[in-house]
Amino acid sequence: MLDMKKLEKIKEQIGFNSPADAAQIKLCNAKLRAADLPSVPTEYASILSQSNGFSADDINVFGASLDDDEQWITDLAEYNLLYRRSNQLTLGYDDCLRFFYDASSQSYQLYDNDIDEITLSSSDPLDVLLFFLRIQ
Repeated sequence: MLDMKKLEKIKEQIGFNSPADAAQIKLCNAKLRAADLPSVPTEYASILSQSNGFSADDINVFGASLDDDEQWITDLAEYNLLYRRSNQLTLGYDDCLRFFYDASSQSYQLYDNDIDEITLSSSDPLDVLLFFLRIQ
């Protein structure tokens, strides 16, 4: 279950896009499964049902099965098909961090490219997302 207070912080500071509908998430999962990649985790699908991706400054958090009107948000399935990682699903990035879901540990993580290590890991995607979006 999503913590609505955490979602409200994102909405207040970043804003929300149109929500992804069940068909968009289902199509995204079908593309991922066809490529033998992890499916969109339930918790992240719940976030997408509130806002189909986010962008702020240089941060890009992916949406599900986007149409041509939403070119400024990266499509989660398309990105992961191009830049596949075993047992990982990249959910967003900026110049130095990669936000991803690790299917092996069932955790959401931030990887810092500058120091070449994971800097945050949690079973709650909103904890990692708030940090990634630089929301206090």
